[in-house]
Amino acid sequence: TSGPHKHRGLHSVIMEALIGRPLAEGECVHHIDENKHNNDPRNLRLMTRSTHTHLHRTKELNGLS
Repeated sequence: TSGPHKHRGLHSVIMEALIGRPLAEGECVHHIDENKHNNDPRNLRLMTRSTHTHLHRTKELNGLS
């Protein structure tokens, strides 16, 4: 990305456009299929950072990631 979005992840810019506001502190964007290059809006989910961390830790503990 360039301009005001330089050094920001495309997935964050896309999510902000979808929800009509900047991401709040403590929010992040999760790639549902875990492919960080798949920024299709249908593959993005807004989550709190704590929920996102819990999701990935649970997957790791269950051998899914």
